[in-house]
Amino acid sequence: MAYADKKEGTSKLTSVLLVVLLHIGLLFGATVAFNYEAIQKAVVDTVAINVEEPPEPEDLPPPPDIEPMETPPPPITAPPTPFTPPSPNPLRPPPPQEKPSFTEEYKELPPQRTQCADGSSVAAGLPCPKPPEMKQCPDGGPRILASEQCPVQTQKCPGGQVIPKTATCPAVGKSSKLSPRGNSGSWVPVTAYPRDALRDGIEGVVGFRLEVSAEGRPTSCSVTASSGNASLDKAACDNLMKRARFDPELRNGEKVPSSYSNRVRWQIPKK
Repeated sequence: MAYADKKEGTSKLTSVLLVVLLHIGLLFGATVAFNYEAIQKAVVDTVAINVEEPPEPEDLPPPPDIEPMETPPPPITAPPTPFTPPSPNPLRPPPPQEKPSFTEEYKELPPQRTQCADGSSVAAGLPCPKPPEMKQCPDGGPRILASEQCPVQTQKCPGGQVIPKTATCPAVGKSSKLSPRGNSGSWVPVTAYPRDALRDGIEGVVGFRLEVSAEGRPTSCSVTASSGNASLDKAACDNLMKRARFDPELRNGEKVPSSYSNRVRWQIPKK
């Protein structure tokens, strides 16, 4: 059954191909027949063109021998003429000089400054710095700023201790006060009465203060209460400086300077 179907299909395909080829042949023949007259006309109208070959060139004489040219020397170039600037026209004024700008002029000026009392300087228009307030420390101490504290003044005691100057050294030896040596009444005798005061009958009392060295001798005399007469005051100090002697003050076994105060009474002796 299958074989019969296959044989029948092949026959149909062959028939179709034959029909197609037949139609192609008929179509080609009709086309040729239709264009036959046009082809014949194109053949008749074609014109033959004879192309003539160009004649051969006649024999020409050989070209002359050309001698090679020598390379010409390089051209000589004259040196350039030096440029001479034109002389200024005396009738034409010189061009104006450009002035520096305001900023450049300002930079060239030195800054103005003011000299202060402490040696420093400040810009003009500004106030000088106020000097700091100072104070003097007591007992010959240094001069320091008012806001600072004065250093404590110290003293060295005979035993080697260093204590504040206002304190008292601890006792390590004998201590005694300053005392006159001998009769202090003999320091200013009656024979030392000033002649002018004696002549005028002037009497008075002179208060004095003697500064005494560690050796017991007076170093200075000052009048603490005047008698009212310059001759009596001067005579009192002159005689005290000449004749007064003391046993010096002892402080922890060491002799120290001290002072002595008293009075001298000037009185004319009665006959």
